[in-house]
Amino acid sequence: MGSDDNHSVALWETQSGTWEDGKSVASSRGDKSIVLFACFTPNKGKGVIFVTGGKNHISFWSLSGRSLKRKLGKRKGRRSPFTQYCATYVGNALKYRMVSGDAAGQLNVWKCDDEGIGKLTKLNNYDNAVFPKRKGNAAITSIAPCYGEDTVAEVKYIVTGSKDGEMHVLKWSEDGNLLEKYMHLNLAEAKPAPTVPEIRSVCIDLPLKKCLVGSKGSEIYICDIDVEGDKTSKPFKLLESGHNDDELWGLAVNPFVKDKTIVATSGDDKKVRVWEKDPKLGSLKLLTICHCDGMSRAV
Repeated sequence: MGSDDNHSVALWETQSGTWEDGKSVASSRGDKSIVLFACFTPNKGKGVIFVTGGKNHISFWSLSGRSLKRKLGKRKGRRSPFTQYCATYVGNALKYRMVSGDAAGQLNVWKCDDEGIGKLTKLNNYDNAVFPKRKGNAAITSIAPCYGEDTVAEVKYIVTGSKDGEMHVLKWSEDGNLLEKYMHLNLAEAKPAPTVPEIRSVCIDLPLKKCLVGSKGSEIYICDIDVEGDKTSKPFKLLESGHNDDELWGLAVNPFVKDKTIVATSGDDKKVRVWEKDPKLGSLKLLTICHCDGMSRAV
């Protein structure tokens, strides 16, 4: 996706898989509105091969020779969809659906036909009987397949992350018509708690039984999770963290601690972070966060 006014789309392919032999297949003008995601479908033949979406739109793309054709997804009554933040697919190449998460906290399930058209088939709203009622802004900001031994062949589970820090593992029903609530996690319950709980990226590895989550506050968390077994998870552990708003200005080393390296940083996110350097790994471990009333220029 390009950053030009038309958000141009370019499709590339590689025969080796290393992208050293990557070549352009087709390109086209995109949408004037802001584009927030692009993802492939499992389809290898005719019909929709990838989907893009963003502010008040979702587009379904098919390839005809060296030309890309785009068709907009529509809600009932020909209304434009809400802003779409993310999307993935469930099922397999023969029978699949695209699932997108929107600003209203809904999961939109789309059926793609051979003519390159995406039709809205199901709305899974987090405020209906399938999901618990939630307060505040519950926009779905991240969605991903749960990776198994052979995710390419079929995706049975997906995981979603929202603006309020909640995550849901959903299972695609056997009849292929409904996403069923399967597991629930909440990043806001992690220790230490994220500075901004909004989830920007989430993924689950089924064989490894691990879940990785990235927050808007520049934290990365990990937890043990058993999706296919007893459906349990352990508390999140903080792997990495950093400043999350604009520029970093302040940096200072504590000169009075000789056997340890203690570092403080500060910046535009109105926070001072104190770190300790690991002598073996050379990485920094977060010790504490101090909240300031305004932006910091020195520490």
